[in-house]
Amino acid sequence: MHRLFGCVILFLTLLAPLTAHAVEESTRLETASYLSEQLDTVLQAGEQPPVWLTVLGERKTYKILSCTDALLTVDVQGNPFPVKWKEISAEDLAGIAKSIASDKGERLVVAAEVANMLGFHDKACDILAKISSPSDELKEKILNLSQRILQTQKTQKPADPAPATTAKSKAPEPQPVSSATGTVYTPPPNQTQISGPVINVGPTRPLATITAGLAKAKAGDTVLVDPGVYKEAFKMKCAGQPNAPVTLRGMVGPKGERPVIDCTGVSVSGAGPTPRAAVQIEGSYCIVDSFEIKNARNGNNGTGVRFINSHFGILRNCKVTYCDMGIMGGDLDTGVIERCEIAFNGTKDFDGYSHNFYLNANAMIIRECYIHSSLFGQNFKTRGHYTELWYNFIADSEEGELGFQESEDTAKPNSNVVMIGNVVKSKADRKGNPSKYLDFGAEKGSRKGDLYLFNNTFFAATERIQFVWVEKPDEALFASNNIFIGSPKLFNVASGKIKGTNNCIRSGAAPELAKTLNADPLFVNAAAHDYHLQAASPCLGNGATGDALTFVDGAGKSQKAVIDREQVFPMNSRARAKKSVLDIGALSAP
Repeated sequence: MHRLFGCVILFLTLLAPLTAHAVEESTRLETASYLSEQLDTVLQAGEQPPVWLTVLGERKTYKILSCTDALLTVDVQGNPFPVKWKEISAEDLAGIAKSIASDKGERLVVAAEVANMLGFHDKACDILAKISSPSDELKEKILNLSQRILQTQKTQKPADPAPATTAKSKAPEPQPVSSATGTVYTPPPNQTQISGPVINVGPTRPLATITAGLAKAKAGDTVLVDPGVYKEAFKMKCAGQPNAPVTLRGMVGPKGERPVIDCTGVSVSGAGPTPRAAVQIEGSYCIVDSFEIKNARNGNNGTGVRFINSHFGILRNCKVTYCDMGIMGGDLDTGVIERCEIAFNGTKDFDGYSHNFYLNANAMIIRECYIHSSLFGQNFKTRGHYTELWYNFIADSEEGELGFQESEDTAKPNSNVVMIGNVVKSKADRKGNPSKYLDFGAEKGSRKGDLYLFNNTFFAATERIQFVWVEKPDEALFASNNIFIGSPKLFNVASGKIKGTNNCIRSGAAPELAKTLNADPLFVNAAAHDYHLQAASPCLGNGATGDALTFVDGAGKSQKAVIDREQVFPMNSRARAKKSVLDIGALSAP
C-alpha cells in the first residue's frame, strides 16, 4: 500500500478507541459537514472509495453510492442504504477520512483537518509531515493548518501525558518536530502560482498605492504589487481565514528586484491613525511577501515591520534596512518570519536600545533569515513568551547578537527559547558592549522557562566574548551538538543547571556537559565565514540524537527536534545528508 495512504491508516490506528475520547456534539456535526463536502468532490471525480461505517450495528467497509449534505448512501448487500450524517459517530467520521485520503496530498490535508477537528492534534501533525512535494497552494494550506493545530494545543490539555523528559514537569511523549512549526518544511513560494482573486497595484494601474489595494482585500485575496518605489506607510488590518489568508505580495523582477516601500519623508509617528511602521500588521492570517522596506524613522522606534495584536502573521522574502527598528512587536498566536534579511537598523539617538529585532507577545518562529549589522543595538532581542530560531545566520552587531529578556509574557510557564541549526558570529571591532553575545534573562523581571541550544555554530571574534549568560536562578541551559569557538568564556549560568552532550569546545571547560570534544572543528574557511566542516573534521559523525535533542515548547509539550536541514547562506536551507549519527554544529561538510 502506498506510503502516504499508510500514514493515514496509522493515524486511525492510533486514534482507537475513539469512544474514550470525548468529542462535543457540535464538533462532531461540524466535522460531518466538512467531510460531506470533501466526499462529494471525490464522488464527482468518478471515484467510489469504500468507507468504514457502522450500519445496522456492524462496522465494516461499505461502497458509497451517493452523498448529500444530509445523507450518505452506501451499498448494503446490493441495496442502497441511507445514513444520516448527523448520526455518524466520531469513529466513523475518522474512518471516512481514512478512506478518501488515498495517495493525494490534498486529501491527506483533509485527513489532518479531520484529526484536528476531533482533537487528535499530534496525529494531524504526523499526517502533514508525510506529505511530499506539495504544490505552492498546498504549502499555504499546510502552514495554516499547522498554525491552527499549534494554537489549539495551547488551550487543550494533552490526552496522554508521558513521564517527564526533564526535571521540571510532566510532559507528553516527545513528537518529532522540524523547522516549519512542527510539521513540514515549506520552500519559497512560486511567484507565478497564486490562488484566489488578485488585486493589482502599481504606479500605472487604477490602484496606485498599496494602501488602496489593501482597503479592497478580503479573505483569500492576493494584493499583487508591481515593481516600483512606494512612498507610503500603512496598517494591514485584513481579516484573513485559516484556509484563506490575505496576501500582500510583491512582483519580483528578472534580476530579483522587489517592490520598494521607502518611508523617507513619510510619517511613522504612531499618532492617531498614522502607523509607527512602514508595514504594520494588525489583522488575522496576513502574509507579507517579497518587498524591500527601508527608512522608517521617527527618531525613536520607527519600524520596518511591526506586528500589533496580529494573529498568525507571516513575513517572508523581505529585506528590512535603515529603520530605527527593523522588526518590532509580536503575534498574539504564532507569527512566522522566514527568508528575510534584517540589517543596518538602529538610531544613534537610542544607542544600545534600537535593534534589528525587538519582539514581544506570545510566540514567534524565525527561520532561514540573515540578521546582521545592527547599528546601535542587538541583532535579535525579544521579550516574548516563546521563541524558535531555525537555520538563521546572525552576525556582526554592535551591542550583542541575541537577547532573550523578561516581561509579563515571560512570567507565563514554558517561556522557553529554542535555537536549532543557527550560525552566530560576533565581530572584533564592536563600538558597543565588547562581551555580550547571548543573554538569557539578564534584565529585571521574571521568566519561567529554559534555553535550548542544538546544532548551532557559535563563533566569537575575540576572547572577550561571554558566549551564554543565563541570569536567573530558576532557568536552565540545555546544549547539545554545538560548536563554541573563539573564546574560552563559555557559560555563566546562575542556577548551575546545565545539561547537554556532544559539544565541540575549542578552548575553555564545561564540566557539566557530557562527551565534550576539545578540538579544532576544522572549518572550511573561517576567515571567509565559511563554517562548513572539512572532510577531516572531528565533528563529523560525532553528534548526539534522541533524548539529547528534546525540548519543551511554549505550550509545555515535549518535542524531539528533527534536524534534517542546514543553513544555506544567506537566507535558505538545504537537506542534510542522511546519516545514522548527526554531525556537530550547524553545518556539515559542503
